[in-house]
Amino acid sequence: MSKVNELIDMGEQLEKDRLEKLNTSKYKAYAARMRSFSGVKFQEWTSQSIFFLEEQKPSSLITENLKQKYNNLQDSTSYEFYEYLLGTLKAVKNQ
Repeated sequence: MSKVNELIDMGEQLEKDRLEKLNTSKYKAYAARMRSFSGVKFQEWTSQSIFFLEEQKPSSLITENLKQKYNNLQDSTSYEFYEYLLGTLKAVKNQ
């Protein structure tokens, strides 16, 4: 499996884990509104993905935008960042 496929799979698994956690939460009504990521797995995935993109597309506008978004990352923006990063990885795969 190529590195980009591995990173895409990791990202998609993060979303599956998030949804599973929401479905088992005793606070379902509140949890359903939660669209954020945090934790070691999220940090590992984002770091590996950014390292990969810096290596593969070092001077790309997308890579620079991604790093800027990462520097401004907060809990309230983590889901948007997740979508942006996963979409970027899928675009690289399809090039």
